[in-house]
Amino acid sequence: MRKRLMRDVCVIGAGMTKIGIVTSTPEIKGMTYRELMAYAAAEAIGDANITTRDIEAYYASHAGGSLYIEHQIHLSNLAGLWTGLIGKAGTLVGDACAASSLAIKEATFAIASGVYDVAIVVSAEIYNARGHIKHPGYMEETRSEELLENVVHTAYDQAWEKPQMGQNSAYYAQWLIAYAKNYGLSVEEMFDTMDAIITTNYYNGYLNPKAYIRLKLEDAAKEAGFKNSKDLLRSPAHNPFVFWPIRVWDYERMADGAAAVVLCAAEKAEKLHDKPVRILGLGAAQGVPISEKMYTHPFRVKAAAQAYEMAGIKPSDVDIAEIHDTSVGQYLIASEDVGYFDRGEAWKAIIEGEARFDGDKPVNAMGGGQSGRPMGIHGAIQAYHIVKQLRGEAEAMQVSPKPKIGLAYDDGHARNAIPIIYGYGV
Repeated sequence: MRKRLMRDVCVIGAGMTKIGIVTSTPEIKGMTYRELMAYAAAEAIGDANITTRDIEAYYASHAGGSLYIEHQIHLSNLAGLWTGLIGKAGTLVGDACAASSLAIKEATFAIASGVYDVAIVVSAEIYNARGHIKHPGYMEETRSEELLENVVHTAYDQAWEKPQMGQNSAYYAQWLIAYAKNYGLSVEEMFDTMDAIITTNYYNGYLNPKAYIRLKLEDAAKEAGFKNSKDLLRSPAHNPFVFWPIRVWDYERMADGAAAVVLCAAEKAEKLHDKPVRILGLGAAQGVPISEKMYTHPFRVKAAAQAYEMAGIKPSDVDIAEIHDTSVGQYLIASEDVGYFDRGEAWKAIIEGEARFDGDKPVNAMGGGQSGRPMGIHGAIQAYHIVKQLRGEAEAMQVSPKPKIGLAYDDGHARNAIPIIYGYGV
């Protein structure tokens, strides 16, 4: 029997801060977790045409950096205090990069069950600064090595993976090599694919006013003294290897920011908002970044199948996708695991430009990891951009013809799959 939500749930509001660095980006300079959450929540609530009085529950989420960054663990209470939601039911959700997607899932289930009619997901992350222990509210720069050791690497199995250096760079490299071998790509074609993913993200992100990095890759190449972007990306001096074939530019750009999503029971949403975006289906599965084949991962495939079954659609019905891309390997392989591209076809489509926002199969129209991403809030950012696309409000980034169904695939540390399917006018 097809598994469906007990009642339909819609997104009626979405908001987010400018993505950037809290010690330097003007729009968010000096902001703490509290202020970032408040900003994103206020924008989402305004977009929903409601007030805090209408919200019955809130879900605060982050990847887990708040203890190291601001010496703070009770983030759900702070979210309530700083967003005007104190006194409401508050829940903290944290599960690596997929935290906000899990929060959206839990809020959706709570509304679908009939417990609440309106809930908000508020997600914030800071990774480039720390709150000063003696001066609350003052953010000071932190070194990337501190961030990796005290936040990112704590997601690994501390008793097995970390001592053996079994970290994501090694996994991502194995995925790409396995993909190339299985589908017969030469080394040159493999690097062409990796370069095309980077180029596509920068092409899309240049038009995104919320993005941290808005870069024309050709201009960056010329400034560095290269004839074209390919020469820049293939330069060992400018793009050195981290773990062959993964290079520095193949990763996302770590950034700070916040995003929020207001969810509502469909029968009420239609009275509150003239463009409610329905959650058609979602799935969830835990796994590991190592599989027998490495160019595909069963937990992702399983989670995607759950989402399509709940939505009652086929992968070919999806018009636009937001794919978690900590690295280019994640982008490439996840896009096939969730069915957006056919097996062995993603690399060709990406090279041919189909994944650009103005291509036939848009992926990460907002710019993906290269445009800057705060870990842990990716799902809320995906929701924001898909909602804008489905409503036809994405301005310069708007996909044409206007999409009706969007897929957001979030990935928690390459071992936690959360696909969410959104629809408008279907």
